Amino acid sequence: MPDPDDEVPAHPQNGPESEPLARPSAPSTGPDGLPPEAGELPDTPSRLQARHVVWLTGLLLILVWLAVAAMILFGQRKVEESALSRADLHAQVLASQVDRQLAAAAGLMRTLAEGLADLSNESGVRLQPLLADIAQREPLMRSLSLLDARQQVRTSTDARTVGRLAPLAACGPLPPPSAAPRLGPLRAGLLLPDLEPPSPRQHEAYGLCLVLALQSPTGVPSGWLVAVLDPRHLLQELDSLIADTGLQVAVLGQDSSLVAGAQPLLPGQGHPELPALQPALPSAPPGGPRTALGQGLHGTEQLSAWRPVPGWSLGVLVEHPLQDVLRESRGTTRSLVLAGLVLSLLVLPTGAALWRSLRRDEDSQRRLRVMRAGARLLEARRRAILEASMDGILTFDAAGTVVDFNPAAELIFGRERTEVIGQPVFHLLPHRARARVMASLSDYLSGRAGGVVNQRVEMDGLDARGRIFPLELTVVPVRARSQLFFTATLRDITARREEEAERAALLERTQALATDLERQKLALDAHAIVSITDPFGRILYANAKLAELSGYSPTELLGRKHNLLKSGEHPDTVYRQLWRTITQGSIWHGELVNRRKDGERYWVAGTIVPVPGDDGLPRQYISIQTDISALRRAELALAQAREREVQIGARIQQSLLVTPPPAADRPLWLSVSNQASQGVDGDFVEFFELGPNCVDIVVGDVMGKGLAAALMGAATKLQFSRSMAELVSRYQGARPEPAAILAAVHGALTPHLQALDAFVTVCHVRLDSRLGRLSWVGCGHEEPLLLQHGQGLVHLHNQHPPLGVMAEATFTQDSLHWRPGDALFLCSDGVADAQRADGARVGRERVAQAFAALARRHAAPAAILSRLRQELLDASVQVNDDLTLVMALHPRSAPAERRLELAPVLGALEGLRRAVQADARAAGLDEAGAGLLTVASVEGFTNVIRHAVNRPPDAPIELFTRARDGGLEVDLVSLGEAFSPAPPRSPHTDFSAFPEGGFGLNIIRQACDRVQYLHEAGVNTLRLFRR
Repeated sequence: MPDPDDEVPAHPQNGPESEPLARPSAPSTGPDGLPPEAGELPDTPSRLQARHVVWLTGLLLILVWLAVAAMILFGQRKVEESALSRADLHAQVLASQVDRQLAAAAGLMRTLAEGLADLSNESGVRLQPLLADIAQREPLMRSLSLLDARQQVRTSTDARTVGRLAPLAACGPLPPPSAAPRLGPLRAGLLLPDLEPPSPRQHEAYGLCLVLALQSPTGVPSGWLVAVLDPRHLLQELDSLIADTGLQVAVLGQDSSLVAGAQPLLPGQGHPELPALQPALPSAPPGGPRTALGQGLHGTEQLSAWRPVPGWSLGVLVEHPLQDVLRESRGTTRSLVLAGLVLSLLVLPTGAALWRSLRRDEDSQRRLRVMRAGARLLEARRRAILEASMDGILTFDAAGTVVDFNPAAELIFGRERTEVIGQPVFHLLPHRARARVMASLSDYLSGRAGGVVNQRVEMDGLDARGRIFPLELTVVPVRARSQLFFTATLRDITARREEEAERAALLERTQALATDLERQKLALDAHAIVSITDPFGRILYANAKLAELSGYSPTELLGRKHNLLKSGEHPDTVYRQLWRTITQGSIWHGELVNRRKDGERYWVAGTIVPVPGDDGLPRQYISIQTDISALRRAELALAQAREREVQIGARIQQSLLVTPPPAADRPLWLSVSNQASQGVDGDFVEFFELGPNCVDIVVGDVMGKGLAAALMGAATKLQFSRSMAELVSRYQGARPEPAAILAAVHGALTPHLQALDAFVTVCHVRLDSRLGRLSWVGCGHEEPLLLQHGQGLVHLHNQHPPLGVMAEATFTQDSLHWRPGDALFLCSDGVADAQRADGARVGRERVAQAFAALARRHAAPAAILSRLRQELLDASVQVNDDLTLVMALHPRSAPAERRLELAPVLGALEGLRRAVQADARAAGLDEAGAGLLTVASVEGFTNVIRHAVNRPPDAPIELFTRARDGGLEVDLVSLGEAFSPAPPRSPHTDFSAFPEGGFGLNIIRQACDRVQYLHEAGVNTLRLFRR
């Protein structure tokens, strides 16, 4: 490196554009390395801006606190105005209260005066109870006295004053005859004759005189009626009205003296130090202010409001302590002060930071000017070295301007020397490298080490074609006298970088693959059961999970065939299909039951992947399985729990929700069909027998499904029964109307339904065969259908919303005729809402049409309901809700006809046997004939259960018996295909003993006088007759 003090000769090839720069003399510097005059430069823009920042910061702080003070004052003013407004409003209300009390007392006195005109001749002793009674009615009156024209007490509520002279001068100006009672000033004393003006001392009692002149025929007062009013009672009434408001009240007289109020003033005294209240006192001129701020009756600052009592020489003064009012605004004041502090803390650091930034900018500019003034070109290396060097060498000054560029650099960058000299060195670098070099040079010039200076670094370069390529770079500072230059030695390392990148990429991929494989193996072993077998099924690898789950150790598993774990739960076809799949190179998925070493079974969900060899055939099989035993056990437990719930629900359904129709249902035939959507539902049916010819039918649907809905339905049924019993007891045995029953149920259930956010749709129908009337109340339920005999179909509309929707409701009912041959149908909305195969709903119209057609064709209610379900709800229809169907039929037959609905089980034979036997004897058959007809009926019932074709398994069988032609006719009605019996085969049968169920059709024929097999639109009727 050349000596900085030597002269640097010019390069012989520089030419005119590269003349050596004159070496200026080194400027003198101060202690900080800057010229002495650098600290004495005139004000710069940065220095002026710094001053402006200081001034602006101070101004902002002043404005912030002025705004805070203004908002605090404004807030306090608004609070005071609001408090004054409230005090004035209370004063107005309290003045009205005083006026009402005084007017009430005056009214009593006027009433008494009118009565005294008729009692003028009565003695005082007889008048005293009348006065005492009036005084007791008005607590404001302490005493009530009657004075004669000489002002002597004739009678009084206070017997101590009777006969005494009571000068009325102490009561103020007296009213003229026929005038209203006049209220006098405040007086001290307990008794009327002892009243006197109050003195500065405390008296035992105070009173206000209310005087009324009694008129005589001559126009001269014939006496006086004087009431002494208790101001303390008046004050107590006012205090009770403003309790818990923080206000204070006082009653003032006409001369602004205190009539009643709190300490420290005594009644009758004024307060001379109330300048702020003087305009608002009773002596103030009309129209003067009614509110004021100043010293109050208690000697403290108060917000006061005054209201005169109209027609009376009194006023009400309401005071609100200023300290309490200001306490309400303290929170806002604290918030505003805190906001001012926060803004100040924001403004001060911001201003300080801006000031410091401007000062640093000023220092940087000053140093830059000094460096430019003292910058000199240094001679770097000798040109011979530059020309001979295989590395690129370029020199640039402290400003980044290129001053030298050797031939090797020309080859590297593809630029001529003349193109680069005088240009910024950063044009040879891409943007990212420029920032790095600029930062490093700035650090070096600032005295900080690091960066690219005096270091061998690698960065990108930019050639003449715009190609970015890697460089190995070393930058060395060179100082020639007082000037600083930087010499950069650089080398194109594109080829080396490519080799390194390729080598690093290969290494990285290898390491990544190894890491991924290791992680995947760890994850797989932690979760799954992994094993590897050869093409013959021998285990080559078994992870710890397989050993743990199977109970075999890894040494016991290795080399053994995988069928060691075969459980025998699956048929051999499953394993043959598995091997066929994997040997063909396909992946197998499925679930298997395996056997542990101790014999216990466990479930796995597995995938077997074949690994092909060089010949394309599987050389290994990788099995990955997951233990799903817990899932299978949970599913089994869930299914069992669900089954238990369904069973419980079914029992609830049968025992609580769907009540079977009354057994003795003459002259009314009833049938019910129910199917729950979840084993148990919220549909319910209840029947109430109100006499031999009257039945109430209640059908309902509780919102929701499942066990909760069933319990709510049971509670609703229970409430109907309870309300029915309460109303019957209240009406002394009379039948309550359906509307009254619904009203009672609504009142009892609605609070609970609304608390549960639930509702219940209900339809209550009463069928009174004696009166021939059908009455109903509908509350949001599916509308019932009434098919009137010989007429059309009538929809029984709803009159009310569901129970639980409205808190208050008035229930009404409607009525229609109920004649023989009429049929009533009720159902839940699950029928109409069922979805057909084409996506459409079954709909109410289809339900109505199907019911009308079936009811006109058949006379068996259970058969009609079963056929209705067959027609509307076949296998293609999706039922999403509960199904409840109820039918009531008013039979056209004689009252002697009997109907019995039987479940299609052999356990119903006992009820069938009893019914036929009893009706046969009632029809006049002897014991043998009755027995034969019973056996025939049992055989027919058994044949229907066992041999009927396409009979719905849950469809009931109906028994009809009727006496006719001197015998008994029995009908067994059921669903199914038409039946044609074979001709009789044994005309001679021994009937000395006939075990039931053993004779079939032959016994039926021979046990009866007539047997008919009838079929009508899917309904079979076996008709038996015997005399």
